[in-house]
Amino acid sequence: MGRPKQLLAWKSTTLLGHAVGSAQEVARSDVFVVTGAHRALVEPHVQSLGVPAIFNPRHAEGLGSSIAASASYLASAGVPYREVVIMLADQPAVTSEHLTLLIAHSRRTRSVAATAYPRRAGVPAAFPWAMLETLQNLGGDAGASELLNGDAYSVVLVPTTSPLFDIDTPEDYRDHEGDQERH
Repeated sequence: MGRPKQLLAWKSTTLLGHAVGSAQEVARSDVFVVTGAHRALVEPHVQSLGVPAIFNPRHAEGLGSSIAASASYLASAGVPYREVVIMLADQPAVTSEHLTLLIAHSRRTRSVAATAYPRRAGVPAAFPWAMLETLQNLGGDAGASELLNGDAYSVVLVPTTSPLFDIDTPEDYRDHEGDQERH
């Protein structure tokens, strides 16, 4: 992208600000942002959003290490939550309603609630607090994919009311930039 995609303009804020806003509609003060690459550029923006930043010194290892860093941070904070919701800043079509559904399904079934994609489960996803140690041991670029798509854990698939997309390339951003009013 040539710059941190979290800081790309989206609606009246940035991709990161939009994601934090959606999460805060659900979790209010219990929203955390994991930073890694471009920390010096991203963390001032995180601070301006009023949420704590968790630095992942192993960010080059991939998304799994960021999930592990956040789970370790939560474990050391000593505040037990009922669920841990993992979401990404580059999915601006994720709504607070979808996050609320994920949490409700996870609580009701006492299992992982993941977003239903064609042929796979993905994030955002809600994990029961009892899985915190498992999340702490993740690594690699697959993130939580093995947990969500393997046979070791019960996973409830939650469909979205509108299609989700990732902003991974300049073309993705250009393709969706004009559709911001819909999201």
